[in-house]
Formats: sequence, structure tokens, C-alpha cells
Amino acid sequence: MGTTTVLTWPLVGRTADLERIVSALADDSVRVVHLVGDAGTGKSRLAEERLRGAELDGYPVAHVAASEAAAVVPLSALSPLLPGGTSPLLDPGAVLDRVVEHVRELGDGARVVVHVDDVDQLDVVSVDLLARLPSLRVKPTVTPGSSCAPDCVGWSVYQ
Repeated sequence: MGTTTVLTWPLVGRTADLERIVSALADDSVRVVHLVGDAGTGKSRLAEERLRGAELDGYPVAHVAASEAAAVVPLSALSPLLPGGTSPLLDPGAVLDRVVEHVRELGDGARVVVHVDDVDQLDVVSVDLLARLPSLRVKPTVTPGSSCAPDCVGWSVYQ
């Protein structure tokens, strides 16, 4: 067996974009930094770079990848945020309350930074859950022209 080396290319020419995201994440009045752009323009790469930076800055972080397949099962894309033993058979309100409490515990007083890739593909229950998390900093990415859930349209802070 050999050793696998993962190479990460340096992010070049996006310093101003990164600085705007860092500034927004530092502002307590900003809950969401929404990256919008055409497919292949580097939205996910930019968000991933800042997610690594947020983790180095001491923020608890999570990465969520939404997809059409995951949207069939409510909350499945948000599995990194779900506490162990959460049953989808519980009362939906109770499940959302447990997740909110779990994310607060993860943050331990700090804001949790979550990168939601392709937020427009989240199921409506997941969108509702993200809206309920007051200590959350979300960095969703979305491609223009996609069918974004109504709640996420109001999330545009940075374009």
C-alpha cells in the first residue's frame, strides 16, 4: 500500500473576496454570507478556504453538501449537525429543538460556521432548521437561476 498525498492548490486572486467574508463573519449582526455565482466560478473553493480559516481562528465548523438525492430525506444533508440518536420518527418540532440545542453545545458559546454547498438543493425542513439557529454563521453557495427555497432568498448578504 502506498501513501496518498492530498495537494491543495493555493487560492490566487481572491484576496478581496476572502477579506469581505472574514469581515462579515466577524460582524455579529451578520448571520449569513451568501456566495452566488455561475457554476465553476470558485464559490465552493472560496467557501472551503474560509471554512479552514474559520477553524484555524477557533470557530467550530461543519461542511454540508446538499444534493437532489439528499433532499428526498429531510435533514439528511445536515447530518454533520445532528446529535447522535436523533430519530426522524420523533415529533418534527422536537427534532429541530434537539438539533438547535446540539449546535449550541458544539459552539460552546462561540458561533458555529457552516458551509452549505448548493443550499438551493436543501429540503425545506433543513432550510427551516438553519433559520432557527441563532448562533450560526452560514456560508451557502448557490448557482443563479436555480430553484432556491424561499427562505434562503433573504439570506443574500454577500454577492
